[in-house]
Amino acid sequence: MKKYLIVIETTPTGFSAYSPDRSAASFHGRNRSRATSMKPAKIPRLRTILQLMLILFFFPIRSLGCTCQIYGDGSPRAFRHYAKIVFAGEVVEVKQTIESERENGASQYAVRFRVERYWKGPVPAEAVVHTDLHGCGPDLKVGTRYLVYAMGKTLETACTRTRILADADRDLRELGPGKDPKRN
Repeated sequence: MKKYLIVIETTPTGFSAYSPDRSAASFHGRNRSRATSMKPAKIPRLRTILQLMLILFFFPIRSLGCTCQIYGDGSPRAFRHYAKIVFAGEVVEVKQTIESERENGASQYAVRFRVERYWKGPVPAEAVVHTDLHGCGPDLKVGTRYLVYAMGKTLETACTRTRILADADRDLRELGPGKDPKRN
């Protein structure tokens, strides 16, 4: 790994960069003449990189963070214990929740599933859960099958073991055979 000590100064015309400590080259085992001579072509590239860094510093990209609670030991059985419902099904519809639902604690999106099997419930043939689709919530897509762990009165899926059904082998082994949903 190459290490260089470079001082960067802001000037009225842009940036200037130089190495004030010529002995740093021998400390890092580099040939002094190669390490201390900075090619002119490197300065414009460095200036561009620094300008981009300053732009990102003053205009940061908004990101949503989340803090998730781990239930029990984080295993499928622990999540089943703490979840209100656990089921496997296919996403039929994704829509934004209405304001009254959000006021009651629901996330940004309501996702309707056609339920195939359930492990905790009872779960009807169709179930609606809530998620934020960003950050901590699973990215639920119409037509895709999932194993869903939904928590709380609004059936939230954020910070759960909810996952694409094809990637849920361990969960399915631990949960067992499941039951058929109630058909109306």
